[in-house]
Amino acid sequence: MTKQEMLYEQYNDALFRLLMHSVAQHQGQQYQEENQALKAQEGGPSETAKRRCLRTISRQVRRGHARAAARTASRVLSKAAVVMLLVISCLTAAFAVSPVFRSDALRWAVATFGDHAEYRFNQTEGGVQYQGIEVGWLPEGYELVENQNTNGTISRRYIRPSGSVEQRVDIRVMNFDGEGVFKVDTEANQLYQTIVHDTLATVIQRDESMQIIWMYPESNCIVMLCGDNISTETALRIAQSIVLS
Repeated sequence: MTKQEMLYEQYNDALFRLLMHSVAQHQGQQYQEENQALKAQEGGPSETAKRRCLRTISRQVRRGHARAAARTASRVLSKAAVVMLLVISCLTAAFAVSPVFRSDALRWAVATFGDHAEYRFNQTEGGVQYQGIEVGWLPEGYELVENQNTNGTISRRYIRPSGSVEQRVDIRVMNFDGEGVFKVDTEANQLYQTIVHDTLATVIQRDESMQIIWMYPESNCIVMLCGDNISTETALRIAQSIVLS
């Protein structure tokens, strides 16, 4: 590639990012206005309907609709960043089914940029306060070796020796105020979404390590579970057992 071609490619990438930033700002303003209108409405679907909505979204994501959309966008945009990889199909399905879920979902969104994902969130006014976490289930043999609670972040580490391989589980709960962005490395062997505690969670697998990230919008926090040398089923079961206290 000549220097001129490289500069032209960099120019196109920069222009695309600026355009996407402008689009995101415009859509974000629309979403905020719609969210405020939805908050003023009374009533809404039952908890059962919300759970059914989330299960529908999860099935659609698992069928690969989001990945297909990402591949199509990647072909069109060449090496430019692929924005809104997973959240587009999820929010589209959710908006059509449940106004209540729409109100909840607009507090946060996920955007992907090739090598990382960004969780963008807005603080929930009068959110549910929490002081700690409870882990309801761990495989036999795990020991708590680290337990910290500082500056709105709760960190726990559990370890289980297994021959020459150490199995490790790290759990981190991070509080947020106002609006913000939380970045996650997404260079992985597998990347998909599932449901944890009735909310969408991102699962990232690379070699023998994995991460599960989800949010509690009503408590203004992000939860991250990191595991080494454990199965996906084990990690998801641990995640489902985590409760804010």
